[in-house]
Amino acid sequence: VELIADLILSHGEARPVDIASRMGVTAPTVAKTLDRLARDGLITRAKYRSIFLTDQGRALARECQHRHEIV
Repeated sequence: VELIADLILSHGEARPVDIASRMGVTAPTVAKTLDRLARDGLITRAKYRSIFLTDQGRALARECQHRHEIV
């Protein structure tokens, strides 16, 4: 969720291909992870479309960013 928030902030959208590229993983790995995040209520998305954070996802992204700033 932190990477998704960063991509939205810097590029205006988060796409699975961008996540795969930034993380150095394959598209199927990203798809599985996005499915889990959607089940957990952290993101919304449509097939072949951008990914959006839910309110819960944005809160988690802020919390993760805050933790990284501390470290």
